[in-house]
Amino acid sequence: MKTVAIKRRGNRLPLVENLEPRTFMTVATTTVATRSAVNLTFPNGSGTFTATVTPAESGGPAPTGTINFFSYNGVYPSETVTLDSNGSASITEPANLLGAMAYIAIYSGDANYAGSVSGPAFTSVNSSPLVATFASDSAPKAIVTNAKSAPGVAIMSVTNNSNSLVKGPESFNLYAARYLGGAVFTYTPVGNRVLKNLVIPAGKTVKVPVAINEKAVSSTPGIYFLSGAVTNSLLQTSFFSDDFSIASVSTYFTVADPFEQLSPTIKVLKMPSSVVAGGTTVGAALVSVTNNGNAIVGGLTTVELLLTPDGTAANGTVLATRTLRLPIAAGRTLPVLVPIRNIPAIAAGTYSVIARTIDPSQAAGVSAAFASTITVEAPVVNITAISTQLVPSTLTQRAAKLIYLVTVSNTGNITGSGPLTITSQFYNDANPIGTFSSTTTVFANTIIRPRIPKRVLVRESYPGLGALPDGVFNVKLEITYNNITIDIAVPKPVTVIG
Repeated sequence: MKTVAIKRRGNRLPLVENLEPRTFMTVATTTVATRSAVNLTFPNGSGTFTATVTPAESGGPAPTGTINFFSYNGVYPSETVTLDSNGSASITEPANLLGAMAYIAIYSGDANYAGSVSGPAFTSVNSSPLVATFASDSAPKAIVTNAKSAPGVAIMSVTNNSNSLVKGPESFNLYAARYLGGAVFTYTPVGNRVLKNLVIPAGKTVKVPVAINEKAVSSTPGIYFLSGAVTNSLLQTSFFSDDFSIASVSTYFTVADPFEQLSPTIKVLKMPSSVVAGGTTVGAALVSVTNNGNAIVGGLTTVELLLTPDGTAANGTVLATRTLRLPIAAGRTLPVLVPIRNIPAIAAGTYSVIARTIDPSQAAGVSAAFASTITVEAPVVNITAISTQLVPSTLTQRAAKLIYLVTVSNTGNITGSGPLTITSQFYNDANPIGTFSSTTTVFANTIIRPRIPKRVLVRESYPGLGALPDGVFNVKLEITYNNITIDIAVPKPVTVIG
């Protein structure tokens, strides 16, 4: 890239660098131009501009060619000067016209280096003993086209450079120069203030705020740079400007069409660090939503929370949403609380949580991932069980009833539901399992939650057990639930007496 920058001494601001108008060489250059004075006195002063060309890459030959000192506002003549052996060129002009002695420096380039063009730099030529600049605390703001928005004020810092008191009416005028590229500007009056009895002692400085009239420029988008003039009752005028420097946030403002740009940030996330896919939870996120646009947000806005394995919204799954009216003025932030109730049915793994704002009038805004991550587990139902024989320990044909208390626990991470089936079988050393018919009890629509045991009573009558011979029998219970089958033993044997 080829650039030219012009700098000046004193308390003036640096100039914006512009892209070169053509590219046909292999090595770029940087040209720095320096002026001799910030303010000149009409008609006895003179201004000198010196431009020095430096190759962007060291070690090459010295640049040759010419510098065209181009009078961008046409007030003073343009001149072309050949670079000396140090790569520098200068011009000196008498301050014979009130206003700005303004130049840009254009390097022609040579066989080794490409040409480039600078931003404008100028010296004020004044007939007034007052020297005016923009104070560092000037604060113009952005203007939205055709909207009622005030860009603020420009604060003029006015110094009396004479050796006597200045007293009387002074008129302060502001102009906005819209930058059109290259060396082209358009000027619009944007402010005026008259002080009928301004008093400035010799060598002293006062600050004068002048409101900027946004209506004068609010219909045309662009970047506007401030310049101005202070004129006294004798029509003596001090001209000043900010050198059209984008680097100076205090002396330029923008006019732009209205737009909204919401940006979310997760400030607080309250939810378990481990959750189950497809399960439920209790949590919430506090999301700060900032309007980085220049117009108030209106209508409905949706704030989404996404679970994402890689921190991107493209691979995210919606965790929770909240839609609400979110009237956020430009540059302001509002908090939004988003409740979290359900976990999406996604693959097990580690996920980040990000926020996304959705507004029909703008592109989605996406936050950075929250600092802590969430572990998502696969949904699992698993069971364990124990049994206690209640009555009796001896079984007879006349009182053939058995009652077991069976406690089934879900050691998984989600609630199970469905039939709970318990099958009992009698056996001993002489009669292995399967010798006698079994008895099955079904508990339909059984819900077993994790960490909350389910207790059921199994009642069996002797006729249902088949013809058992006399003897001592062990009892095995086969328990089936949610396609899981386990076997447990009744702790006490049963004695059968015929």
